[in-house]
Amino acid sequence: AIGVRNLRLADQLKLEAVRRANLEQYHSPDVVEMLVNQSAELERSALGVREAEVTVLFSDICGFTRMSTQFKPAEIAFILNGYFDAMTNVIFAHKGSINKFIGDAIMGIYGAPVTHQNAAALAVQSAIEMLKALQLYLKNLDESKHFKIRVGINTGDVVVGNIGSSRRMEYTVLGDAVNTAQRLESVAPQNGILIGERTKQLVEGLFKFRDVGLLKLKGKEPTRAYEVLF
Repeated sequence: AIGVRNLRLADQLKLEAVRRANLEQYHSPDVVEMLVNQSAELERSALGVREAEVTVLFSDICGFTRMSTQFKPAEIAFILNGYFDAMTNVIFAHKGSINKFIGDAIMGIYGAPVTHQNAAALAVQSAIEMLKALQLYLKNLDESKHFKIRVGINTGDVVVGNIGSSRRMEYTVLGDAVNTAQRLESVAPQNGILIGERTKQLVEGLFKFRDVGLLKLKGKEPTRAYEVLF
């Protein structure tokens, strides 16, 4: 009986280690700790599909297509892995989750699966710190491999949760607010940050901005945006 119990305990510990490792790929340490300490039923509830207001952050490397033709694949992979590692550390430090890497782009979410007092402020502070972390990272690279990034942030109501097939699920967010964040990133200045109207309302008084007026974003009505000054 003791042997059976020990085997069951060992299996349980292995499953928990796998579960933790899977969560750590996407969520900040405090979110992982909360989810691991919950029952499986509560975890499914926390990650289940629901509507919520979240803040979405997109960033990508300026001129990455051109850059990728100048270096060998192994060199590009080395540059990206180091860059993603630095950016992930910043996002996790500000309670964000990595939704996905899309080529050279990063999509992060704030306010889900765990809500925070001001997810929008955490996202904007993340963006500022990402640009600072980029400069530190580039110090370790040859100048010929230096690059700049753009960041776009938007807040709005989305569908959030585990979405996918019976064979593969992904924790993600869907909705117009996500598309707007990506569009803002695409027109942001190099090493700059653009945010949407709702994000600006939520962080009023915490950061300095420059109103850049109404922008014609691809596939959308003219959208008012603000550049974060730091």
